Amino acid sequence: MTTVSVLLPVFNGEPFLRQAIESILAQTVEDFELLILDDGSTDGSLATIESMAARDRRIRFQSRENRGLVATLNELLGRAASPFIARMDADDVAAPERFARQLAEFKRDDRLLAVGSDVWSIDSAGRRLMTIRMPHRHEDIDARTMEVVHGCGMCHPSMMFSARAFELVGCYREEFWPAEDADLVLRIAEKGRVANLAEPLLSYRVHGGSIGHRQATRQREALYRAAAAAAERRGLAPPDPGLRELLVHHKDNIETSAARDIKWAWWALKEGNVRTARSLAARAVLRRPFAKDSWRVLACALRGY
Repeated sequence: MTTVSVLLPVFNGEPFLRQAIESILAQTVEDFELLILDDGSTDGSLATIESMAARDRRIRFQSRENRGLVATLNELLGRAASPFIARMDADDVAAPERFARQLAEFKRDDRLLAVGSDVWSIDSAGRRLMTIRMPHRHEDIDARTMEVVHGCGMCHPSMMFSARAFELVGCYREEFWPAEDADLVLRIAEKGRVANLAEPLLSYRVHGGSIGHRQATRQREALYRAAAAAAERRGLAPPDPGLRELLVHHKDNIETSAARDIKWAWWALKEGNVRTARSLAARAVLRRPFAKDSWRVLACALRGY
């Protein structure tokens, strides 16, 4: 039996898939199985998977018609045969020591059911934007997820689970997509301990094609419902209904490509990634040349602060 089963769902992930797989194959912990399920991709994803699987026996893959992310994750869970289960997305990059750090944390605290980490955000070109600091303690992770406003308290593709977590709470739930991760974290937190390591162990790619951008409204609404369901299970008052309305009509739900470039440029500049900030700011000016906020971020990026 391998130590870790890695779950990698793929749907049209060709632009970044090879780098994601390579980052798993480069882990310092080598005792794992990489389970890949191609969810009816129409690009070159399957060819990439086949070529890489031919060179590494730890890759085990299947392909079928499209059924959606939650169904794909649950099928992968059904194939996992290891005591620890790690998530990975087709557009992210894992640090080489990710599995080693997470397994060491499980060994240190036998109450843990799930371990995530801080993450770096990167853009579509792989340029580092900023470090995303997650809450690290169980109580803070749970509270942030229940508050809804700031999203899930754990970055899903950075997470490793004890297989026991799924025995206790069951699988991913379709009715909470695309906030199925928040629903899962809240259910696990009710049965045991969760934690985030205070070091970035994943590069989390932000781009216009990600679910967080394409399904922003639906994700915020599902997150509210996940928190409301958790409150009911725990005998607590439900979240403020007015918060649900606020989240659904949040201005970021209609964010344009130029607005994303401006936001990411500010992230990069704040983190000291000046070259990245300049590139993103210049693209924002090209996309929205008559907007003051485009020129403002470009001026600051050229100045370096």
